[in-house]
Amino acid sequence: MKTAETPEGTVAYRCNEMPGAVTLVFVHGLGGDSKLFHNQLRVFGRNFRVIAVDLPGHGKSAWKAAPGIEEYVSSVLDVLKRESVGACVLIGHSMGGGVCLDLQSRIDGLLAMVLISAGAVLPVARELFDMLERDVDFFIDYFINATFSQNAALLSSFAKIGFGEQERITVRRDLEICKSMDYSCVLPGISVPVLVIANRKDRVVPPHITSFLADRIPGARYIEFDCEGHIPHFDHKELFNEALGSFLAKAVAGITMDNIS
Repeated sequence: MKTAETPEGTVAYRCNEMPGAVTLVFVHGLGGDSKLFHNQLRVFGRNFRVIAVDLPGHGKSAWKAAPGIEEYVSSVLDVLKRESVGACVLIGHSMGGGVCLDLQSRIDGLLAMVLISAGAVLPVARELFDMLERDVDFFIDYFINATFSQNAALLSSFAKIGFGEQERITVRRDLEICKSMDYSCVLPGISVPVLVIANRKDRVVPPHITSFLADRIPGARYIEFDCEGHIPHFDHKELFNEALGSFLAKAVAGITMDNIS
C-alpha cells in the first residue's frame, strides 16, 4: 500500500515496483476497494506495473468532504502523476467503469481500456436507497447475494461487522453517483482498443446494458461469461484473467500470452 496526499485527503493505492513497464490501472466499483483486484495484481504484476486505487472514502482512502465523480477521477489522476505513469491501460469495474470512461480523454498515454460489468448508464432503483435507510442488514444481504456468486453468506456476515454510519454514507453516495452517470455521448469518440466483459446472469448490471455499451464503442470486443454474479474478476478469476491476458497480448505491443500466463 502507498498513499498520495492531496488538499482534499489521502488517496491509498496498491502498487508494485516495475518502473518502465506498461501500467495496468484498476478502478473498483460501488462500495468496494482495491482488494477486489488482488488476483489480477498477483498474476499481472509479474509482467506489468500494476496500480489499484482506493477511491476517496473507500478502503484506506480518507477524505475531508463528501466526494463526487470529479473527486474519484482526480484521485486516480493524482496517483498516476505521483507514480509518473506514462503508457497505461485503464481497467474499471461497474461504477469504476464510469470513472474510466471519464478518465480516458484526460490521459495522454492511454493504450487500451477494459470495462467490467459496466454501462454507459447504470440501473439504480429508488428502492435501493429506501432499503439502505430502512434496514442496513437487509440491504447488505440483498446486495452481497446479487453481487457475489460464491460464499455470499460468509461475505455478508463480514460486511456487517464493519458497516457503520460512514459506510452507509459511502454506499449512498456511490448509488447517487451511479444514478447520475451517463457516458453515452463519449462512446463513439473512443479510439483505443476496448474490451468489455459481462456475466450472463448478472443481476446488478444485466448483460444487455453491458453489451449496449460495447456496441457503441468503435471496434470494442465483447465477452460474456456464462456465469452468475457481478464481479467476474473476483468470482471467476481464471476465466477473467485468461480473457484479459489475451486482450493485452493483442492490444499492447510487445506483450504475448506466454509472458502473462
